[in-house]
Amino acid sequence: MKTRNRAPFTGMSPLARPLRPPVAVMLCAIAAAACSAPAPRENCTITVHEGARQVFKGFGVGQSLWDAQQGYAGLPDSVRDTLARFLWHDLNFRYLRLRSTVRQCTDTASDCAGSVFDSYDLYVRDARKYQDSLVLLLAPHGEIGDDLDTYARKYAYQIKALRDTGLVITYTGISNEPDWENLLDADQIPELIRAFRRHLDSLGLTDVRIVAPENSSADWKAQEFVDSILADPAATSALDAFATHSYNWSITEDMNGLVEPYVLGGAKEYWMTEASEFGTEQWEDAKEASSALSRYFADMNHLCNVWFFYVGIKGVESDWRMSGNKNTAFYMILYRAVEQDWGYLLKSWYFKAASQAIDPYAVFRKSTTNLRRVDSTKYWRTEDSTMVYAFGRKAPLYLGAAVNPDGSWCIGVTNYTGEVLTTPITEVLEETVYDITVKVEELVDSGDIEFSVTRCNADTPYVHEEGTVSMQDGLVQIDSLGSFDMITMRSPSGTVDARGTALPSLPPGPSANGLRLTARWSAGSRHAALSFDVPRETGMRAVPITIRVYDVRGRLVAIPLRRLVTPGTHTVHWNGRGIAGGVLSSGVYAVRAETIAASARARMVIGR
Repeated sequence: MKTRNRAPFTGMSPLARPLRPPVAVMLCAIAAAACSAPAPRENCTITVHEGARQVFKGFGVGQSLWDAQQGYAGLPDSVRDTLARFLWHDLNFRYLRLRSTVRQCTDTASDCAGSVFDSYDLYVRDARKYQDSLVLLLAPHGEIGDDLDTYARKYAYQIKALRDTGLVITYTGISNEPDWENLLDADQIPELIRAFRRHLDSLGLTDVRIVAPENSSADWKAQEFVDSILADPAATSALDAFATHSYNWSITEDMNGLVEPYVLGGAKEYWMTEASEFGTEQWEDAKEASSALSRYFADMNHLCNVWFFYVGIKGVESDWRMSGNKNTAFYMILYRAVEQDWGYLLKSWYFKAASQAIDPYAVFRKSTTNLRRVDSTKYWRTEDSTMVYAFGRKAPLYLGAAVNPDGSWCIGVTNYTGEVLTTPITEVLEETVYDITVKVEELVDSGDIEFSVTRCNADTPYVHEEGTVSMQDGLVQIDSLGSFDMITMRSPSGTVDARGTALPSLPPGPSANGLRLTARWSAGSRHAALSFDVPRETGMRAVPITIRVYDVRGRLVAIPLRRLVTPGTHTVHWNGRGIAGGVLSSGVYAVRAETIAASARARMVIGR
């Protein structure tokens, strides 16, 4: 048996040798290349605005029952091990979305777990070998019917049955793309969220969290669904994360504004639980790679906490395509069950570069371009400045910037211009090369900071280390970002002034807007008492509040509290463990409490 791990190749079987094209075709190609004009070149500025926003908790991928059954269990252990190591360790994906159905489910464990456990158990065990922090999200899929309570009860029993058999689900959706074919109306979403919460709690699954509504895009209809949730206090309380998909629209400015008080206040998260493109993807398809990462940066620029690509690993036919389904753009890694070999689509390498630059628990900032000011005729869409991956014509540039937990700054940017088949929902600007000045407002007057630079494109070896570039007082130049290229940059750990993420030098006490915070560590109990007084904020009976802890370098190390609280005095007891789960070392820490309209700071000394 011959197996091998190889780089992407051109669409044919890896064992086939490409034929030499006819001489006439070669001469035509040479003539066209000689006569074609170089791509236009433009300058622009992208500003990374001051102020910490949402925490990025990690990448995820989905898996369906059908995908999991495509010969995966028949692969040799060495092949499965290679694929799992690449996805869950090398790319550091941390979340897995499992599609499920309960068409034949009754209120018994054997009926509810059945094929779901059998299909996913091996896949999950392989993932856990390389990802200790793996989180499982269940994705209810298919027909709902008129009885929402019964539908929710069946899924609650399925989650309980899966736990009893060893497949621990910690998050659940309520319906995959309920807007598709009008599975649900907006006014039914709150009712279904409440039903899920009620039945989960009745089975002792109080720790299982709910994400919704998981519409196919973050468009006006998704906003209508989210509005309906927010109009229902019980549904809002039961929901842990807003969720949409990134197909025709990534997270829009309007959706951003709708959820911002909850996400920035720490009461809710925002998950993008499915994204991909449609069509037959070639191995070295930079257009598809750029499309995927452009959606990622667009969503991270608009308050996304967790970001999923549609499907990670997929079994295909001997011709490397799907039988009766040519949408290989849905996937990242392909394998052939009969031949027992595999290949990585180019987007996998883009994701690897992004994961090496941007760590889980990085804190993102908001970025905008000046393209409309440069040429308002060409860049007339608002999305050209806000970098939303929009219905119709796409923005040419997408940039995300964040501070990693180790104190390094990270920046990623894609050029999504070039030759793409125009459809009613997709149009891309002509190929353009951009020279970009990135301005990071928090790093103005910070002197020189070196960033390591990586470029991704379709040229082997796909991920190119390009040395270092110097940022001077918050300004850094990215030269020659070509069509469908991606650039990632990262500064050394602990060398960046992360103002805005930590205030260790400020004394404890009330803020000017009324929020008060005290933080006291008890060496005897090895816990901290974090006490705070929340003022009444206009129009809000419950206030979203987040408490964060920073070390002396200004690195975010713990988030002891994120929830809705009533105005008044509260105390939270925190065990001194950090984001990664380990016990924080002795030393001085800064504690910051934030609501939508107020903030307060305190010092705390941890002694062991």
